[in-house]
Amino acid sequence: MERITFKDAGGIYAALRKGQDYVDNCGLEKELVKLIQFRVSQINSCAYCLDMHYKEAMHEGIDPIKLVFAKRTGGISFCRTFNPYACRAA
Repeated sequence: MERITFKDAGGIYAALRKGQDYVDNCGLEKELVKLIQFRVSQINSCAYCLDMHYKEAMHEGIDPIKLVFAKRTGGISFCRTFNPYACRAA
C-alpha cells in the first residue's frame, strides 16, 4: 500500500490544519493537548504517530512518566498523578 501524497490528498491537509489551529488556540494547556495526542495515537495503534508525539512531548519538557500513565490505568492512580482536566481527558 502506498502513502497518499499532499497533491493527492487535496483539501484533507487543509482541513486537518484548520482543526489543529483550533486545538492550538482553544485554551487547553499545551501539556494536556500533547497527552491527548499521545493517547489517541495509542488507541489508533499508530507507531509513526506515537513516535512523533513522544518526541514532541520530550521537546516540550513533559515528564516521560506522564506518557506512561497516558494509557488509562484504572482512573485512580491516573487522577492522583494529573490535574482534573487531564483525568477527564483519559
